[in-house]
Amino acid sequence: MEFKVGDKVVVKTLWTERASVITEITKAGNIRVEGEKGMFNKEGIKKPAAQRNALIHLITDGECEQKKAFEGRPIVHFEGNGESGNIFYIMARVSEVITDPIEFKELWEKVKQGTYTDALAAIRKKVNLIDDDGVY
Repeated sequence: MEFKVGDKVVVKTLWTERASVITEITKAGNIRVEGEKGMFNKEGIKKPAAQRNALIHLITDGECEQKKAFEGRPIVHFEGNGESGNIFYIMARVSEVITDPIEFKELWEKVKQGTYTDALAAIRKKVNLIDDDGVY
């Protein structure tokens, strides 16, 4: 797969995905994506491996607009009946997509104040939170 500067891509982790654009390709072939720390290799895999596992793949202009139009917020998946339904687990995934520490801290304060359902509602105001089990 050949990537070029300006290509529209989806950055996917285990629980999140968001549309972005390639901003740089180094002479060594490493890829910088807007809004991402670190680089991806030629195959679109996040470097270094010690960071969260992430992949990129190309998308069309239409797919990019559709993802961004989904309220312009990143997507975070969880399983309401599983381990990933734990609020701390969800917030760890949210911290991957809300990179502003002040915004994340404000959200965390709201999450701590209410019930689990209240916490999910607060999180949904910032990200597209999708329960893959359909419970919440």
